[in-house]
Amino acid sequence: MILSDTVKMKEFQEDPEMLLDLMYRIAKGYQNSPDLRLTWLANMAQKHSEVTILVTRMIAVYYCYI
Repeated sequence: MILSDTVKMKEFQEDPEMLLDLMYRIAKGYQNSPDLRLTWLANMAQKHSEVTILVTRMIAVYYCYI
């Protein structure tokens, strides 16, 4: 799932909601690897700030600290 979602990210570069959904699914797939999960969540937060989805960005940042 992680690999296929990573490949799909290129397909959805112009669809920020789907791209962020894929990033979340990838982060969730790394639940047993905290460093990789944190990296994906931090990337999600950065992407959120680029597309100005502030509420969901704050949720992604929140998950970085729990």
